[in-house]
Amino acid sequence: MRRQQVGLRLPFLVATTAALRVSGLENAVVRDRKPFGLLTIQPVYTVQDWTAARRLMDEYVDSARSNSDGASYCGWQWCESQDKLFISEAYNSAGTAKAHLARVAPIVERLLAGPATLDRMEVHGPSAELDALRSDLPGSAVLYAAHSGFSFFSKQTGGLRTAQTFCSIKPTFSVLDWPAAEPLMAELLEAVAVEPGCIYCGWSRNGDTLSLRSAHSNAAAIEEHLANIRPVLSRLLEAPTALERVALHGPAMQLERCRDALSSPPLDGADALRFVTRGGFQRFEAWSSYVAQPRVGFG
Repeated sequence: MRRQQVGLRLPFLVATTAALRVSGLENAVVRDRKPFGLLTIQPVYTVQDWTAARRLMDEYVDSARSNSDGASYCGWQWCESQDKLFISEAYNSAGTAKAHLARVAPIVERLLAGPATLDRMEVHGPSAELDALRSDLPGSAVLYAAHSGFSFFSKQTGGLRTAQTFCSIKPTFSVLDWPAAEPLMAELLEAVAVEPGCIYCGWSRNGDTLSLRSAHSNAAAIEEHLANIRPVLSRLLEAPTALERVALHGPAMQLERCRDALSSPPLDGADALRFVTRGGFQRFEAWSSYVAQPRVGFG
């Protein structure tokens, strides 16, 4: 009997999903929001020798893949037009990030010995995790403490390991008026929470520099995201903040699909970089569909 009930539920959920999409009511409900505690390490390099850099990056990802407990994802991406290399990786704690950084330190040394130079390194996450990781990072690393946000992870780590396929967008702002900016930041998160393709979204801060980290299931979700946040983002940029830069990350075919979205206001004047995923894995599981659960407040 129980097996029959399960069999009946799936067509019902599919039919409900289709009905929501057709009626335009898919955004009337959202999934269960969980606290956003992801620790992301975000270095950017300028590459002089791509042949050597590719080989080292594959070695870097292989090391992370073979010791992936605590890793949500790890991969490398390039912006070919500007010879930029980005490492896309996230961990569930400072402890797992420390172990990873120790293992890949010899690979990074070889990368910096000639094939590439480090432009900048940003590390984003909860303040306590940043403090625990600080001594293992280069002195030039810029730490962004988590301010607010949420995820839709059902498993933040330890899920089925697959290729790194999600898309992400990372705008950075200078904040001119925090009391004016923070209500708009909260409004933006509330808007994003109803996007069915969102995996996570959160603000992080270093002094008066503000970063928005968000990940989405594909290019269609990125396009929906940018269209959805455009009104509040425009108000955010009217006075409380100024946009410094924005980067879009994901598989090549996905980035091509959402090229026009970055050329529309209010992001059209930004210094936008497109980083194409060249290798890596992800080990998270997340609700990223139109099947929603009852709404709850931020964790």
